[in-house]
Amino acid sequence: MPDITIGNTTISNPMNLSHMPNKLETYQRAIRGNMIINYPVNTEDQPIDKYRWELPGVVESEMFLIKEEAKKIGNLYLIDYHKIIEVLSGNGTKTEFNTQRQTSITLPIPVITVGGVSKTVTYTIATNPSAGEVFVHSQCSDLFGEFATFYFGDTPADLDNNIVIRYIPRYTVHVLSYNHTFIFNTTATYTLICEEG
Repeated sequence: MPDITIGNTTISNPMNLSHMPNKLETYQRAIRGNMIINYPVNTEDQPIDKYRWELPGVVESEMFLIKEEAKKIGNLYLIDYHKIIEVLSGNGTKTEFNTQRQTSITLPIPVITVGGVSKTVTYTIATNPSAGEVFVHSQCSDLFGEFATFYFGDTPADLDNNIVIRYIPRYTVHVLSYNHTFIFNTTATYTLICEEG
């Protein structure tokens, strides 16, 4: 697994990272066990996930730097180099779509399908791809990263959840807690818990 970046600190030997997406669903069970789902979406009708991380084995020098940054700014960015999935819905006219999260500066080419058909993806500043192609264009929004815009050469059909994008994001996170682990009266490691926010 590659190094994990939290703010300006790199954790060089990440051990047993737990990366936990929460689908933000609420439900009520009916008499027969049926489930009614309240599924939150954003303004583009994308389902919203919220991520949480638990990282044991952070050494004291790394944890000191992370704590110092968190005290100063209250939130940090995190890159764990794990691809996530975002699902969008075409409307039959729109050819430009955005990710919900900032993209990693070390962005590998995203994997994109429309209606189950793979698209040829190119990372470029151009905005007019040919049929069957998707151009990815990142615009710097602030010091914490870049949001990606996807330009489709074919107009995705007016169907729910027909666009699937897999990419490595850069999350804005809050440090929820950090726990010391002591072994035989010496400091062993910290466990760091972060939540997207």
